[in-house]
Amino acid sequence: MNIDKTSFVVFHSPQRRILHNLNLRISNTSIKSDTCVKYLGLILDSNLNWKAYIHELSKKISRGIGVLSKLRYYVKKNILKQLYYSLIYPYLTYGLLLWGNTYSSSIKPLIILQKRAMRIITSSKPDEHSEPLFKELEILKLGDLVSLHNALFLYQYHKNLLPSSFDNFFQSVSSIHQYKTRLASRSTYYINSVKTNYGKFNIRFAAVKVWNDLHENIKYLPLKMFKNEVKLNILQKYCQH
Repeated sequence: MNIDKTSFVVFHSPQRRILHNLNLRISNTSIKSDTCVKYLGLILDSNLNWKAYIHELSKKISRGIGVLSKLRYYVKKNILKQLYYSLIYPYLTYGLLLWGNTYSSSIKPLIILQKRAMRIITSSKPDEHSEPLFKELEILKLGDLVSLHNALFLYQYHKNLLPSSFDNFFQSVSSIHQYKTRLASRSTYYINSVKTNYGKFNIRFAAVKVWNDLHENIKYLPLKMFKNEVKLNILQKYCQH
């Protein structure tokens, strides 16, 4: 380990101040304190609001949108859609379960960029309403993409497809209630009571909320069919209001 390049971050809520300066040392060498750290391509900030990471992500996605903008005059819509999935989609989905469950205001820059991409792919006006474009292209909006990934995570848990470190990560309703209630007889999971936004952003709350709202028949489909069915159900709700 290169001590000169090592730093530490104290994670805490924005409301809680760190009153004392921590002095960490390795081999009598002081380790510097930092407000964020980069790990496996993700930028973890001390408040876990993901603003620093989303800022960097926005720049990468903007470059992808620049490519789409230049090519839209020379290639067809289906090619632009393929380029979207090559140049933009991987950035939106990497680590999404970690940073996607956060304040809508934090991910707003990415939402705006994704809408811009849809307008470019469909050769729409800059002020064109974007929801019909998402439906036309069969592409999920970022917020719905987060919901899909939450559902996929709990599906894998329900089917015992996750590593053993996630054993007992969620608690089924049937394991709590001894009586055969309507919820206990279904493949539903217990939702912890939360009072803060941090609690709502926790995957133990966010994923269970999405899963419990799914139709019971969908939960027993094979993984690929499950993913397609959840996506289809979300897309069908676009432009209904």
